[in-house]
Amino acid sequence: MSSPATVLEPTIHLFDEAFNNCAYNDVVDFYHPDAVLVQKGKEATYGKDNMLAFYKGFGDMIGKSDTTITDKTFEGSENYITYGGKFVTETEKLGTMKGWFSQVWKKEGGKWLVIYDIFGTE
Repeated sequence: MSSPATVLEPTIHLFDEAFNNCAYNDVVDFYHPDAVLVQKGKEATYGKDNMLAFYKGFGDMIGKSDTTITDKTFEGSENYITYGGKFVTETEKLGTMKGWFSQVWKKEGGKWLVIYDIFGTE
């Protein structure tokens, strides 16, 4: 197997591009049907319909954005890859947001999908 970073980075690029362009229907397509999205200390969201509502509300709050990821980590096996790091997001409406994230991606039906996603802000 190629390195987890090599395997996942093309998909992550598309995910980030969709997020930064407020294409939340596309963002949600990267999630597994049983995925959970956790905003640490605030809320947990289950299921793609609820995630779409979360992302639309979040997008209304921040507007368009540009995110830089640092301190990336990848670990994985043939069917699961964990990906995490720190982010700095320049937003249209709220200025700069900083935080961290950790995701678990699952390979299903030949596609990599997020099954668990947690993030926190500073």
